[in-house]
Amino acid sequence: MCKDNWEEFAPGLKTVEDAIEMRRRIFTAFEAAEKETDSEKRRAWLTFVIVGGGPTGVELAGAIAELANQTLKEDFRNIDTS
Repeated sequence: MCKDNWEEFAPGLKTVEDAIEMRRRIFTAFEAAEKETDSEKRRAWLTFVIVGGGPTGVELAGAIAELANQTLKEDFRNIDTS
């Protein structure tokens, strides 16, 4: 599959602007999950897929895990960030 086919859903991470957009999407997903009452929809909001297993993908996976398990752990009442 060509990168252009999934770029809308899996943006690059090569610029500061890309990183800010990625951060926005991640925080938006946590906030949407907090408001969601349907458990399946909540699970969908909390499911992150990383395309690529290179250094950037590994770093991103670690950053999301750190956000969920440490940084945001106490910020939500309705979701279990672990």
